[in-house]
Amino acid sequence: MQVLSRRVDRVAIVDDDEFARESWAFTIEDADLEGVGEEGPLPSIDEFTAHVADTADAVVCDWQLKVSNYAQYNGEQLVASLYQSGIPALLCTRWDKARVDEIRSYRQYIPVLMRPDELNPDSLVDGLSTAIAELDGELQPERRPWRTLVRVVEVYEDEGRAYVEIPAWPLSEIITLRLPDIPVPIRQLMAAGSRCHAKVNIGAERSEDLYFLDWEPE
Repeated sequence: MQVLSRRVDRVAIVDDDEFARESWAFTIEDADLEGVGEEGPLPSIDEFTAHVADTADAVVCDWQLKVSNYAQYNGEQLVASLYQSGIPALLCTRWDKARVDEIRSYRQYIPVLMRPDELNPDSLVDGLSTAIAELDGELQPERRPWRTLVRVVEVYEDEGRAYVEIPAWPLSEIITLRLPDIPVPIRQLMAAGSRCHAKVNIGAERSEDLYFLDWEPE
């Protein structure tokens, strides 16, 4: 199947659950593609990325991969590595707020985040199209980062969390950030009511799709 600039025929399936791999394979086959289940334990991220580059054209990946020693890393790390190596990949997982917080520092390199019940032949092809377009340098409006003001609502050192607002983002929602994901010089200046700048994809329609980079003091 030709998807934009890429020929996609084989899709690697990365999930610690054998039954989930089989289920995803049926969905992939319904999209006229071949699903290739990856049995664990997986090698290092670099080794597995090289393996996928030789054996598949794209990847569908679950988030929680450390279960049963399937891998020594989770899905957000792997998808980010694949992206940086030019391999289109979708992160497909159920998420809650804590999981989103862990994933956010990698979101710059994760073009598509969807839930398993959202994965079907059409959304698979659409997701691969989004990932491939981005790898070709064509970011969707909701993925494009813009320099914007970030207002600090509160910082809880004991929790390792900062709560921030983005005035330019259309949704008035407080965003949780993990302190280790914020550069130390910025983190040291953060306090309730303080402000700084970062590049944020303020076109995102969901809080879980936001990412932050290139932090600056006010």
